[in-house]
Amino acid sequence: MTGLLTARAVAETLDVSVETVLRWAASGRLPSIKLSSRAIRFRDAAIEAWIQERERGATGREGDSHHDGRAHPGGYSTDSRNAVPSLVTAITPPEGGDNRGGS
Repeated sequence: MTGLLTARAVAETLDVSVETVLRWAASGRLPSIKLSSRAIRFRDAAIEAWIQERERGATGREGDSHHDGRAHPGGYSTDSRNAVPSLVTAITPPEGGDNRGGS
């Protein structure tokens, strides 16, 4: 069988770190083959197809990239149910003073 690449070879091809390749593979973002708990390989043809998808810009969803062109893994949502609640709340001074601690 031929056409299998190491994480290091894929990292060199994509000009990213080996850690990035392994993280993308673990998350399912990059197609990979897990040979054992410590060995992972990548099909050359699958990596080429993955690159070609990104060359064409075929993301499939509107809003799938950052303003500078980097991919955003989950896209952007305008659904308020997915919004992160604010941790900042307004502080209102008590009536009759500004509560600065002075006399």
